[in-house]
Order: sequence, then structure tokens, then C-alpha cells
Amino acid sequence: MRRNLRDIFNIEESHAPSMHLDIALESAMDGNMISMNYHLTELLYDELSQIPNRNNTVSAFRFTKVSFKKNEAIEDNHVIHDILNNSLTLSNPSKFNDPMDPILRQWITMQQKECKDKAEKKQYKMLSGILNDNLRMSCLVTPKTKRYKPEEISIQDCSLLMWAHYADMHKGLCIQYEINDAVLCKHNDSSHLLKWGDVRYRDYKPISSDITIDNALLAKADCWDYENESRLIYYGKNKMSDDYVTLSGFPVKAVYLGCRFNRKHIAAVKTLLEAKNIPLCIMKFCKEDITKVKPYRIL
Repeated sequence: MRRNLRDIFNIEESHAPSMHLDIALESAMDGNMISMNYHLTELLYDELSQIPNRNNTVSAFRFTKVSFKKNEAIEDNHVIHDILNNSLTLSNPSKFNDPMDPILRQWITMQQKECKDKAEKKQYKMLSGILNDNLRMSCLVTPKTKRYKPEEISIQDCSLLMWAHYADMHKGLCIQYEINDAVLCKHNDSSHLLKWGDVRYRDYKPISSDITIDNALLAKADCWDYENESRLIYYGKNKMSDDYVTLSGFPVKAVYLGCRFNRKHIAAVKTLLEAKNIPLCIMKFCKEDITKVKPYRIL
């Protein structure tokens, strides 16, 4: 059973406090920051391991901008690299465009400001640092349709707003991945976790209410529900050296270029994807409905 945040991180309110929390607070009082960091890292690993995964194969769409640097080879661009290598890059949640997301970060910040005990303040400050150093996430679109077979899901099932909000006003692209159990299992071991879950949209969530660890990472305000978002949550016991981490083994099913994608790069992208036998489409205005765009296959 997944516990709420107060049970996880507050030893006085917890019905069954973790050994790691107990030792972490003792370490804080003794000034042993290395021990405190170790036990809080282990505590988060234990709690995150209880988050259930989606257990079905599904098509997921990653909308992203593509910034080509001057004199950079097309294949060296990190987005194109992901496509060619069946990989997926996850980012530090501090880079998200919504400062309230995920609410776990804000909940910990609020606890740090409100608690009066010095050891607890140190605990919440260190937890905030661990989330920054050890947690990476990726936000993908999993359209909600009446079709249940992955091969039947289409880019057309995604909200048109995703192109404007996440793909650089249609100048970027969208990668269609297949997420399955084998991909998830590959990145789970005694030191790492990879979790896959649907975002839950809430119209109201008081901070005083019971918030489970998965809700704290997967809940968003309902104004975002057009995204139909699912998330990959990656946690490692060791500090990550960069704000971004790239994981391998994510099958790329197709790539869609925005209708404003830089025309001078299309031929080069097409050549690279042809060598990998990856379908390539470009979005164009729909003749039947000028307010929409639809994909036209060019490879």
C-alpha cells in the first residue's frame, strides 16, 4: 500500500516510520550529512519502487523542438540522435514549464519553510537536493481513443495544441515511440528505477490532504488535461551529472515534422531515417479543414 507524503517524511505523524527516515534524522542531529543523504536516497528508492507501472504496450508521442547549432552535423543533434538510436532523453523536472510540476517538489519546499525543527529542515532541504540530482522525467502523449491496438493510434489523436506548446510553434517534430514492459524492465535494478504512469488531472488538491508519492509525481491541474500525458519517471541512487539523461531501447515507430520545420534540413533528416527504415511524415494543412493539420508521408 502506497503511503501519503506525511507518513513517508514526517516521523511524528507516520504510522510506521521507515528505518531510513529515523536514521536520516539522527544523522542530521549529529551533523553527519553523508549518512543522512544515503538514507534519504534509499527512502525515496523504496517509496518510488511501489508505484505501479502501466502494463500494456502503448504508442506514446514526444513533441519537441529541434535546435540545430551552427556547423553541427544533423546526426549529432540530441533529438535526431534519439531517433536514430531508439533512445529517449529525460529531463530534470526543474526544467518543466509549469513551476508547480511535479507537486512533490513544491510540497517539500513548503514543508521546509513551515517546519521549526532544525533536523527536519535539514531533511527537507536535502530531499529537495536529491530530487534535483537523482530524478529525471519525460512527458509523453498517450491519446485516449476507443482504439486499443497500438498500431491504430495516430498523431491525429493528439491535441493540435501540442504542436504549438511543445514543438516550437510547429517548427519542431514529434517522435512516436512504443512503450512496453521489456523497455521498462531493462532500466530497473537495485540502483535504478523506471516507472511509467498516466497523469491524473485534478480540479482541486489541498496540500493538507493525503497525497501519495505517485500522485505527487503524476497529478496536475485539470487545465492541462488536453495533453493526455503519461510519464516516465527515472530515479537513480547516484547523483546524475547532467540535467538530462538518455536511456536506450525505446523503439521509434515514426517521426512527424511540424508544418514549419526548417526546409533546408528535411532532405538530411530523410536520408538518415531512410537508412534506419523509420517512417517519416510532414504535417500540412488539411484540405478538408483549414483549421487543422494532418500528416503526409514522405518516407
